[in-house]
Amino acid sequence: MNEKEALFLGTMLGDGYMCISNTKQGPKYFIGICGHIEEDRAFLLDIIRPIFFNLSKKLPRIEEQPSESVLRLVIQSKNLLFSLNKEWELPIGKSRTRKIKDEFTNSPSIMKNIIAGFFATDGSLVITNNNGTMYPRIEFQNISEEILHQIKNFLSTLGLNGGLYKMNRKNPDRIVYRLQYNGKQNLLKFEKEIGFINPKHKLKFEEFKIEMLG
Repeated sequence: MNEKEALFLGTMLGDGYMCISNTKQGPKYFIGICGHIEEDRAFLLDIIRPIFFNLSKKLPRIEEQPSESVLRLVIQSKNLLFSLNKEWELPIGKSRTRKIKDEFTNSPSIMKNIIAGFFATDGSLVITNNNGTMYPRIEFQNISEEILHQIKNFLSTLGLNGGLYKMNRKNPDRIVYRLQYNGKQNLLKFEKEIGFINPKHKLKFEEFKIEMLG
């Protein structure tokens, strides 16, 4: 697995999906990645779409749902779907048991790119103004507790200290977990070791650096 493939895998583990749809013409096989129609547009079209093309040898179609603020890249490919399922252990259908393949967790370079892709889709950089002091927070959110445990374990080897929490939801079928890193030191270590791939996160980080340096 190369760096771009690892980045793509992280993106799929974040906001990607693979499914088989039964139609009158027979089963159809879909691989897709979702994002915000404006905030994630540059990331999906400029960074992820070319990787998608390299994997499938055809450009994914672009689907937009303005009413839902959703932008989606989709490819219909039986071969790619089963290849990703077998080689990368990406689940078909929605699954809370999805995780990063053990083989990949043993490679620091691969894990860094997987986490970068995962954060680009399921992560957020929050800047809070605490009585005039800008206080940063890095957050990951996902339905898979296992993936966040794997990310937490790896980031701890890089010196980041965070906490994993179960978010309170009234609907037990919509449980979401959050991995959170507070403070400037965690942010600077994350930027140095992992980096921000999504332009929206890069911009927010640069704005924070300006504020931090006065």
